[in-house]
Amino acid sequence: MKTPSAMHRRLLDLRGGAEPPQIQPAPRAESREAELLQLLLAPLRDGETATQGHDRKEREVGAWFAQLAPIDAFQLHRRLANPRSDDALAAAFGRMIPARRLRLLAFLGDAKRRAAMLHAAAHA
Repeated sequence: MKTPSAMHRRLLDLRGGAEPPQIQPAPRAESREAELLQLLLAPLRDGETATQGHDRKEREVGAWFAQLAPIDAFQLHRRLANPRSDDALAAAFGRMIPARRLRLLAFLGDAKRRAAMLHAAAHA
């Protein structure tokens, strides 16, 4: 077993001997890409108007984006904002109306700030 450094022991003393909480990494975007594509390509539900269905899809995609780590959000933002012709995910995202795409891209682009705010709130 590795012996803790003097700084680590001091930190533990300041925390009352408790180990710092372990932060679970957010799921990687690549491993969940099929899930996002499914959200984007899902048909409207029975009884849903087009507006209701697309509002729901926007919320679901936004919730999916919110779970990404900031680096994954940055990479996905770059990918969706600069789509390649052979990218099925970017093509499906591009079918959304411009206003929805822009809101979702802005949300993706704001991931680093949201993470910093959560970190600050957790350590306040």
